[in-house]
Amino acid sequence: MLAEHARYEKASDNAKRQRMVCLPGQGSRVALTMITSPFDGRGWRAKACIMTRAIRLAGLLVLLALLFPEFGRYRAEWMLSAVHARLDRALRGIDRGEVAMTSVGIAADQAQQAAAFLPGDPRPPMLQGIALILGGKGAQAVAVLDAAIAQGERPEFTINLGRARTILGDEAGAHAAYLRTAWASTDAIATLPKAVRESLLAEVSVLEGDLRAQKLVAPPPLQ
Repeated sequence: MLAEHARYEKASDNAKRQRMVCLPGQGSRVALTMITSPFDGRGWRAKACIMTRAIRLAGLLVLLALLFPEFGRYRAEWMLSAVHARLDRALRGIDRGEVAMTSVGIAADQAQQAAAFLPGDPRPPMLQGIALILGGKGAQAVAVLDAAIAQGERPEFTINLGRARTILGDEAGAHAAYLRTAWASTDAIATLPKAVRESLLAEVSVLEGDLRAQKLVAPPPLQ
């Protein structure tokens, strides 16, 4: 009986030496044996806090690394939406004069910035080219569209290349770009004047005949 009482007292004494400590950032309590030295106790708690903060910081850095590209793409999509709105106002004549010129200039800059976060996306260079054309900057539009075509030709690039060349007075170059567009997609020239469309469609018809007769060795050139 005395031995059992002694074991009980010892267990009770050990229990008194336990403390429930809530670690920072943890939802549950952890029982820790009290350290007799107050200096050792404070040292342990300080180390625990430092480790917890380090873990939190590392987790935050990993999260930011994972989300940063998404933030960039989200911002780029927002900018493209703003570009669409500016170009629409200019094309519909809502913005006029200096207001329109300033707006399409901003649109061109926004489209260029968006391209950095959307590599390979055809929308930024296409919208930038349109904005530059509306702003009367034919040479810059040609440079943007030529670079985009080098990455991957699309009818929306070539038709706007024709418009940019028209601004520069390059009628032969504009016609070549329009014909190339019509050859790739007759729907893409729907916005051109009727007389121009009819002429292009007649040329495409001849080219298709040459293709069937195996006389056409390559698509109509861009230059």
